[in-house]
Amino acid sequence: VSGPVKQSVVLVEAAMEFNLTGAKTWHHLAPYVTGGLGYDLGSSTKSDTSGYTFGNRFSISPGVGVRAFLANRLHLRLAARRHF
Repeated sequence: VSGPVKQSVVLVEAAMEFNLTGAKTWHHLAPYVTGGLGYDLGSSTKSDTSGYTFGNRFSISPGVGVRAFLANRLHLRLAARRHF
């Protein structure tokens, strides 16, 4: 999103993925859950007169997904993640 004021935000995150069926598939589908922890660093803006500052914040990002295997080395991935 662009606006009249330029502000940089850096997001650093580490995530893990857990396959629910292990190394196997169920009818060529491999569902998984994922979770991540992160740290968000926001720059300050001198032209903001409201006094709002983004600051630095921790974030979590849970998610779910499924991989559909079309061949041994080809799959499609559908995933949904939410950042808090």
